[in-house]
Amino acid sequence: MRAYFPFTFIAENIKYCCIWYSDDEDGFVTEATKLKSFANMNELISYVVTHNLKIAEETSVFFVDGFTHWLKEQTEFDCGEFLMFWNVITDLARSSEIIFYGDKNTTIINAIYDKLYIGSQLPTKDEGNSLNQPLWTREERAELTKLIEDGLSILETCLLK
Repeated sequence: MRAYFPFTFIAENIKYCCIWYSDDEDGFVTEATKLKSFANMNELISYVVTHNLKIAEETSVFFVDGFTHWLKEQTEFDCGEFLMFWNVITDLARSSEIIFYGDKNTTIINAIYDKLYIGSQLPTKDEGNSLNQPLWTREERAELTKLIEDGLSILETCLLK
């Protein structure tokens, strides 16, 4: 049974309130392959009531600008945040019938996903562990850059235009 959750994208200080769902295949509520977004939570709740959807109370918030910044700086990054980006874009792309670079089934893409997953499970430096950041090859960083660029392009196509 499909479960619905409020989900907010924040890009360039603008909030886009959306509805994410969990099912056999997760995704976002869309209209004609465009992400259904609302200016605020009140509009989202009104839509939910009108369409008789049961929605969870907890809201996920996704800050887009950090990934745009990372493309410019290529600094260290939080594996958990990048893994969330990947999973969110996968769900958005599937919902919008767009092919996402990160969903290609190649050896290097699968290895990057696995590294992000493992890196997201490690204790942080604050917990006294210096092994919280996997080592990335130049090729892996180049592929991760392509993945982030494609994900941001999908977001722009589905949400920002």
